[in-house]
Amino acid sequence: MPSLRRLLIDHTRLGQMFYRPAAPAETLAVRQASHQHDDMIAAIEAGEAARAVELTLQHWDLSRDRVERFVRPDPLPHDIATAEGERHAV
Repeated sequence: MPSLRRLLIDHTRLGQMFYRPAAPAETLAVRQASHQHDDMIAAIEAGEAARAVELTLQHWDLSRDRVERFVRPDPLPHDIATAEGERHAV
């Protein structure tokens, strides 16, 4: 139970960071993700494993770009000296 509680807390924190809509299209995506959660729960309760997997993959597709913004940010330049010079030249 302590691990489950920690997982739920971390999931909530991450959700606040990843899924705060900044545009109308993002608001629709969050609404769709919420419906997907409900559908996944229903599929699991009904014992429909294939449907649960299908919904999970659709959910990941919907959320992938949002998550990747945080998981894979723009890389640092390879040549820090050149990047510093460019920044000061601007």
